[in-house]
Amino acid sequence: MNPTKSKKEFKISQKNIGPSATYAAKQALRLWVPKIERPEDFDFFSIEMKKKFWLWKLFYDIEISIENTDIFKLHLSNCPFCEVLNTFGLSNLSSYICEGDWAIANDNKEKWLFERTHQIGTGDTFCDHTYKRIKRAQPINKHCPRA
Repeated sequence: MNPTKSKKEFKISQKNIGPSATYAAKQALRLWVPKIERPEDFDFFSIEMKKKFWLWKLFYDIEISIENTDIFKLHLSNCPFCEVLNTFGLSNLSSYICEGDWAIANDNKEKWLFERTHQIGTGDTFCDHTYKRIKRAQPINKHCPRA
């Protein structure tokens, strides 16, 4: 077998496997990331997510680093998906798993915001998932008396 052709075939299969990995990660995340109907329901976001920690802590080392009315931030010090891919020499597919987080965030962009500055799938030692409340602009009272 020609080694050059093998690498080329692997790159082609990576392009096919990567989006499938993102899709699979997104489906798994639907079991964890709570669904809220509107931004005003963000108070329930952390409550519902924490209810599922018993299951996810079997696979992830998770800590809540910030929790208040506007921010729910998680610190994940491991990712079983990235660990498996790295073990089998497929670390270049890890970032596709991480894209599942952004896919879920995109589906919910009208309800909450997502930020991440560190990502195990691209070589960091941890992930920081930050979920933020969307604040609606307050209407301007045009009939406000002058002071």
